[in-house]
Amino acid sequence: MLINLTENVVNLFRLKSFKVIVKILEIKNNL
Repeated sequence: MLINLTENVVNLFRLKSFKVIVKILEIKNNL
């Protein structure tokens, strides 16, 4: 249970990091 919860948190964090990176790349491309 605890391991599963940790995996979910890690996956959520990766997803957010990925979205932030994509946004930064989009902004750089617009400049």
